[in-house]
Amino acid sequence: PFQLPANRLVRSTAPLIRRSTPRKLSSTPTRLGGGEQQWDEPTGYLFGRPEPSPPQWWERKYWIAMGIGVVMVIAKVHYAPDTKVTTWARKQAYQNLIDQGIIEDDRKH
Repeated sequence: PFQLPANRLVRSTAPLIRRSTPRKLSSTPTRLGGGEQQWDEPTGYLFGRPEPSPPQWWERKYWIAMGIGVVMVIAKVHYAPDTKVTTWARKQAYQNLIDQGIIEDDRKH
């Protein structure tokens, strides 16, 4: 396998190491603290609103309509017919077994 001499390896990776070390962008020292407060004092209200606004005229109608829509979708999905091909095939296979006399039809009783 190909190997670089040790001094050449160090010379080739030195610029990469120099670039990856953090540099200070300013020569002046960083000042910490002081100044005015950076946030508002908590008021105890969400988003600074003292109380929820009264409902508008359309909101109650909207929620009633959405509730009725959800109930209708749930009922439609619940009472939808079973249209899977496996259900149809199972019924056909059962009927074929009855027609061939292999099993008795227990639905007649």
